[in-house]
Amino acid sequence: MMRYPIKIAAAMGAYYSVTGVYQNYISKYFGAKGLNDVEIGVLMAAPPLISLIAQPIWGTLGDRAHSKNAVFRLMYLCSAVLLLSYLISSSFWYLMVMVLAYSFFFTALQPMNDTIVLEALNGAPFGPVRMAGTIAFAVISPLAGAIIGDNWDLSIWMSGGLLIVAALVTFLLPNVAGHQSERGRQQMKFTELFKQKELLLLLGFVTPLQISMGYFYTYFGLHFTELEGANSTLLGLCYTISSLAEVPFLLMSGRLYKRFGAGKLLISAGVSVTIRWLLLGSLTNVYAVMATQLFHGWGFIVMTVTMAYYVNDHVPDELKASGQMLLGVVGFGVARVIGNLGGAMCINWFGRQGTFYVSAVISGLAVLCYMKKYLGRGSEAGESAN
Repeated sequence: MMRYPIKIAAAMGAYYSVTGVYQNYISKYFGAKGLNDVEIGVLMAAPPLISLIAQPIWGTLGDRAHSKNAVFRLMYLCSAVLLLSYLISSSFWYLMVMVLAYSFFFTALQPMNDTIVLEALNGAPFGPVRMAGTIAFAVISPLAGAIIGDNWDLSIWMSGGLLIVAALVTFLLPNVAGHQSERGRQQMKFTELFKQKELLLLLGFVTPLQISMGYFYTYFGLHFTELEGANSTLLGLCYTISSLAEVPFLLMSGRLYKRFGAGKLLISAGVSVTIRWLLLGSLTNVYAVMATQLFHGWGFIVMTVTMAYYVNDHVPDELKASGQMLLGVVGFGVARVIGNLGGAMCINWFGRQGTFYVSAVISGLAVLCYMKKYLGRGSEAGESAN
C-alpha cells in the first residue's frame, strides 16, 4: 500500500487553512468597517472579476516556468503583504484597490495548488490528499470564529499569518516544472483550451451552479448571524459541518469519477445545491440552517474535484496549469461576479433569504437543461474517458 503523501497533503491543508479564515469572515470584516450590502457585494465581486485577467496570466507563467513551485511561492508572499494592507484604511475606495491587488495573486492559488499536487501525485488518489484541505478548513473555521469574536481585524491578521506559513510549506513539495519549459515541448497558448468542446460543455453546466454558490459565499455569513441565536462561533461551526460533509465523497472520488464520469457527478451536485438553496430560503431556525450545510458534501466539492480530475485527464501536459486556471476563470471568475453583483440587486427585491430561492431557480434550470445530455440512455458525454 502506498504511504500517505504527508508533505503534499500539508500544502493542501495550508491553502485551505487560509480560506477557512478569509473566505468565511471577510464579509463580516467589511461590514464591521461600516460598509453597506451593495459596497460589500462590490468588494466581494472584485476577486472573481480580477481573476478573469489574473488566472490566464498565472496559468501561462506556470506552464512556462522551470519551477511551478517558485511561481506558487511568490503568489503566496505577495498575497500576504497585500492582505495585511487592508488594515491601513477602512475607506471603500482604498479597500477596493487593495482587494483588486490582493486578488490578482490570491485567486490563482487554488488552481495552481491543484495543478502541482495532481502532477506530484503522478496518478495516486487525489481525494485523500484533498481531504487534508477539508480537515484543515473544518478545524480552522470554528477556531478562528472563537478567536475573532467581534474583533474582525483579527481575521485579517490570522489570514495574513497563514499565507506566510503556506508559502513556507511550498518548500515541502517536490519540484514540478512547467512542461512548456522542457526541451522539445511546443509553446501552447491559453486559448487552445477553447478547442476542447466537451470541456466547454461541462463548464457551461458548472457556471450557473457556481453563480448560485457565489451568492452563498458572499451573503450567507451576513444572513446567518442575523438569525435569532446565531453568533460568530456558530457560523464557524457551519463551515466545519460543510467541510466534514466533504469527507465521504473525497474518500470515494477517484472510484466514483471512473465509474460515472464527470457529467453524471455534476448532475447529482446540481440537484444537491438546488435542494440546499430551497431549504435556506425556507428555514429560520438557526440549528436547522446549520444542518443544511451537510448538502455541501455533495455540491461544491463534487463540482471542484470532478472538474479537476477531468482537466488533469484530458488537457495536454503543456497546458495543465492553464487548464486548472480556466476552471477558475469560469467557475470562480465569471460565475462569482454574476453571483455577487446579481445577488446584491436581488436582495433589494427579495431580501437576503428570499434570494436563495432565486439561486435555486438558477441551479435547478441548469440541471434540467443538461439532464438529458448527461443522464440520457447511451450518453457518453462527460465520461472520465472519452
